[in-house]
Amino acid sequence: MFFEGFILALSLTTSIGPQNTFLLKQGIQRQHLFVTALATVLFNSASTFAGVLGLGRFLSNHLIMQHILMAVGILFLGFLAIKAFILVFKNQHVALNHQNQTSLTKLWMQCLLLSWANPIALVENLVIFGSISSQYSLQNALLFGLGCIVAGGIWVFSLTYGASLLSPYAKSPKTWKIVNALTGVVCSYAVYTLVHRLIQGN
Repeated sequence: MFFEGFILALSLTTSIGPQNTFLLKQGIQRQHLFVTALATVLFNSASTFAGVLGLGRFLSNHLIMQHILMAVGILFLGFLAIKAFILVFKNQHVALNHQNQTSLTKLWMQCLLLSWANPIALVENLVIFGSISSQYSLQNALLFGLGCIVAGGIWVFSLTYGASLLSPYAKSPKTWKIVNALTGVVCSYAVYTLVHRLIQGN
């Protein structure tokens, strides 16, 4: 069960989404690399185990809770998209120095929202992992969840620290235009997905 969860999670977490673009940006800026990766893994682990233990099934039966989470996700991801597109049209890059580093409190909050107000992460952790693990006994479900968490942790730390190797190229404003444009497009698509689901009433 462990390796089944490991392989499934690895295949899902490597897709480009709001969380991965955030990790990519943090890595390039070399901002709080270890804390960023650790916070992301902890919040993702919590949502994964929540899905494995049945929170996904609970939410599926309570539309109001689903709509609240979607509304928070729309506001947060919409803010990230607008901010990213504004930066695209600014002829400057983010300086790689300690003065521009995000506070740890703000960083933890961003990581929390990208795990729990992010539709892509929630679908993976609560719905997909939760529905598959529901077929197993509690012990096997926990092993399946552990495999998902280990795979996700390896990916998060690899992406964050791997992106830091690209920081020498971050001196170019063109590089940041590309990074911010990617962030804006990904977050905008996530917002579109959430709004579409809200309109449909799901």
